[in-house]
Amino acid sequence: MTPAASARVRGTFTSTLGGVTGNIREYTRTAITHNQGPTVSITKAPRNKAKVKGTVKVYVKAADAAGVARVELVVNGKVVSKDVKAGYVLSVNTAKRKKRMKVQVRAYDKLGNVTYTTIRTWYRK
Repeated sequence: MTPAASARVRGTFTSTLGGVTGNIREYTRTAITHNQGPTVSITKAPRNKAKVKGTVKVYVKAADAAGVARVELVVNGKVVSKDVKAGYVLSVNTAKRKKRMKVQVRAYDKLGNVTYTTIRTWYRK
Protein backbone atom coordinates (compact mmCIF):
# COMPACT_ATOMS: atom_id res chain seq x y z
CA MET A 1 0.00 0.00 0.00
CA THR A 2 1.47 3.35 -1.01
CA PRO A 3 1.20 6.52 1.11
CA ALA A 4 -0.99 8.18 -1.52
CA ALA A 5 -3.47 5.30 -1.40
CA SER A 6 -4.04 5.45 2.34
CA ALA A 7 -5.06 8.07 4.83
CA ARG A 8 -2.71 6.61 7.41
CA VAL A 9 0.61 4.90 6.84
CA ARG A 10 2.37 2.94 9.55
CA GLY A 11 6.07 2.16 9.49
CA THR A 12 8.48 0.54 11.91
CA PHE A 13 12.03 1.77 12.22
CA THR A 14 14.84 -0.09 13.96
CA SER A 15 18.31 1.22 14.75
CA THR A 16 21.17 -0.68 16.33
CA LEU A 17 23.89 1.05 18.32
CA GLY A 18 27.13 -0.49 19.49
CA GLY A 19 29.86 0.85 21.72
CA VAL A 20 33.59 0.19 22.05
CA THR A 21 32.92 -2.14 25.00
CA GLY A 22 30.86 -4.47 22.80
CA ASN A 23 27.47 -3.52 24.22
CA ILE A 24 24.78 -3.50 21.57
CA ARG A 25 21.42 -1.84 21.95
CA GLU A 26 18.52 -1.96 19.52
CA TYR A 27 15.76 0.66 19.37
CA THR A 28 12.46 0.10 17.56
CA ARG A 29 9.93 2.87 16.94
CA THR A 30 6.64 2.94 15.07
CA ALA A 31 5.65 6.03 13.11
CA ILE A 32 2.23 6.83 11.69
CA THR A 33 1.73 9.46 9.01
CA HIS A 34 -1.60 11.12 8.34
CA ASN A 35 -1.66 12.57 4.83
CA GLN A 36 -5.34 12.96 4.02
CA GLY A 37 -7.21 16.23 4.39
CA PRO A 38 -10.39 16.67 6.43
CA THR A 39 -13.85 15.90 5.13
CA VAL A 40 -15.72 19.10 4.34
CA SER A 41 -19.19 19.82 3.00
CA ILE A 42 -21.54 22.76 2.69
CA THR A 43 -24.71 22.01 4.64
CA LYS A 44 -26.66 25.18 3.85
CA ALA A 45 -25.93 27.87 1.26
CA PRO A 46 -27.23 29.14 -2.08
CA ARG A 47 -27.00 26.51 -4.80
CA ASN A 48 -24.81 26.63 -7.89
CA LYS A 49 -25.93 29.36 -10.36
CA ALA A 50 -28.03 31.09 -7.65
CA LYS A 51 -28.74 34.81 -7.72
CA VAL A 52 -27.68 36.39 -4.44
CA LYS A 53 -27.72 39.79 -2.76
CA GLY A 54 -26.68 41.27 0.57
CA THR A 55 -24.82 39.21 3.13
CA VAL A 56 -24.93 35.49 2.43
CA LYS A 57 -24.20 32.86 5.09
CA VAL A 58 -22.60 29.51 4.32
CA TYR A 59 -22.96 26.71 6.86
CA VAL A 60 -20.19 24.11 6.78
CA LYS A 61 -19.52 20.70 8.30
CA ALA A 62 -15.88 19.56 8.62
CA ALA A 63 -14.18 16.69 10.44
CA ASP A 64 -10.77 15.05 10.70
CA ALA A 65 -9.10 12.49 12.97
CA ALA A 66 -6.33 15.00 13.74
CA GLY A 67 -8.84 17.80 14.35
CA VAL A 68 -9.94 20.67 12.14
CA ALA A 69 -7.81 23.81 12.45
CA ARG A 70 -10.01 26.16 10.40
CA VAL A 71 -12.40 26.50 7.48
CA GLU A 72 -12.27 29.34 4.96
CA LEU A 73 -14.70 30.76 2.43
CA VAL A 74 -12.91 31.56 -0.83
CA VAL A 75 -14.59 33.87 -3.37
CA ASN A 76 -12.88 34.42 -6.73
CA GLY A 77 -9.62 33.05 -5.29
CA LYS A 78 -9.56 35.28 -2.18
CA VAL A 79 -10.33 34.30 1.41
CA VAL A 80 -13.30 36.40 2.58
CA SER A 81 -14.24 34.60 5.81
CA LYS A 82 -12.69 32.18 8.35
CA ASP A 83 -14.01 30.16 11.26
CA VAL A 84 -12.13 28.00 13.78
CA LYS A 85 -14.96 26.57 15.90
CA ALA A 86 -17.21 23.64 14.96
CA GLY A 87 -20.65 24.61 13.74
CA TYR A 88 -18.81 26.63 11.10
CA VAL A 89 -20.69 29.65 9.70
CA LEU A 90 -19.00 31.78 7.05
CA SER A 91 -20.44 34.92 5.52
CA VAL A 92 -19.77 37.18 2.57
CA ASN A 93 -21.16 40.59 1.65
CA THR A 94 -22.02 40.03 -2.02
CA ALA A 95 -22.49 43.75 -2.67
CA LYS A 96 -18.69 44.12 -2.48
CA ARG A 97 -18.02 41.33 -4.99
CA LYS A 98 -18.09 41.04 -8.78
CA LYS A 99 -21.33 40.18 -10.58
CA ARG A 100 -20.12 36.60 -11.05
CA MET A 101 -18.59 34.85 -8.04
CA LYS A 102 -16.75 31.52 -7.91
CA VAL A 103 -17.34 30.29 -4.34
CA GLN A 104 -15.54 27.45 -2.58
CA VAL A 105 -14.93 26.31 1.00
CA ARG A 106 -11.63 24.84 2.12
CA ALA A 107 -10.79 23.12 5.39
CA TYR A 108 -7.40 22.61 7.05
CA ASP A 109 -6.67 19.92 9.60
CA LYS A 110 -4.26 20.51 12.48
CA LEU A 111 -1.47 18.80 10.52
CA GLY A 112 -1.76 21.22 7.57
CA ASN A 113 -3.63 18.96 5.12
CA VAL A 114 -6.30 20.76 3.10
CA THR A 115 -9.53 19.79 1.31
CA TYR A 116 -11.76 21.88 -0.96
CA THR A 117 -15.45 21.65 -1.78
CA THR A 118 -16.57 21.85 -5.40
CA ILE A 119 -16.87 25.34 -6.86
CA ARG A 120 -20.26 27.03 -6.94
CA THR A 121 -20.95 30.01 -9.16
CA TRP A 122 -23.19 32.73 -7.77
CA TYR A 123 -24.54 35.79 -9.58
CA ARG A 124 -25.19 39.09 -7.83
CA LYS A 125 -28.70 40.48 -8.34
